[in-house]
Amino acid sequence: MTMRILRRAATLLAALLLTLAIPTVALADAFFQQGGLWAGPKGAYSTKVRAVSGPNGLFFVETRFYAGPEGVWRETVTSTAD
Repeated sequence: MTMRILRRAATLLAALLLTLAIPTVALADAFFQQGGLWAGPKGAYSTKVRAVSGPNGLFFVETRFYAGPEGVWRETVTSTAD
């Protein structure tokens, strides 16, 4: 009988903690970043992607660099949303 009451109390406590914790986790900021570098006989190339999600909205940036026989260039793509 005592084990049964303890199990029910533990189950109720776990349910209460999950109920309170899940919305908190959903409000957390999310961050992603990935990059890469390549080099060879025709030149060098670099790329970087960053995405952030938080209380101020979404933010995305992709930047690419290239240096080779034809010259040097940089390209940036930026996007935001509220």
